[in-house]
Amino acid sequence: MRVERTKTPFTLAEYTRALLIAWFRHYGAYPAEKTCAVLWSQYALETGRGAACWNNNIGNVKHHPTDGFDYFELPNTWEMDANGNRHVYQPPDPQTWFRAYPTLEDAMEHHIAFLIKRYSKAWDAAKDGQPDTFAAELKRLGYYTASAAVYTRGLVSLTKEFERSKAYVDAVATLDRPPTDPEMVQPRNPDLAGEGIADAAVAEYQKVKNIE
Repeated sequence: MRVERTKTPFTLAEYTRALLIAWFRHYGAYPAEKTCAVLWSQYALETGRGAACWNNNIGNVKHHPTDGFDYFELPNTWEMDANGNRHVYQPPDPQTWFRAYPTLEDAMEHHIAFLIKRYSKAWDAAKDGQPDTFAAELKRLGYYTASAAVYTRGLVSLTKEFERSKAYVDAVATLDRPPTDPEMVQPRNPDLAGEGIADAAVAEYQKVKNIE
């Protein structure tokens, strides 16, 4: 069913905590920090750090009539064809349909399951903390049509930004269950001197995508 488009930005802390909870439900343990870093980098890049996150769709996953999800329509959606030509779509074209999730928690669980099922090699790269391979596999499997070079630069910069932060340690501290592996939680240097690099990468991707 089509629903109204609603902006749903999430902070770094909110995203990380939701990811830890969803991961624990899947695996019975928390993910490594490097995994959270790669997955957050995709959210931050795809949505312009949440500025263009709608209806809890943290990965800009498209809707198809048979997927069982509600959806919203996003004006000015564009895709690149095999020849590098850009095509812009307007509602009600199906290219403008994106999944709508009721909550961030629902979105996170479905996003994990979606990546595991549809993009298994990319998922393996995310688990290994490899943003460049993650970007390459997503491109190969058709997750995005934008420039692979731009997408990769963005993921790599944002992954490094996450790793410089204390988001992972802080998120674990808010949860009831401790990590099963003590080495998963290590104090980080909160030096964010390189954050401007990641901001530039996001801006570059947003300029290419023309995200509203």
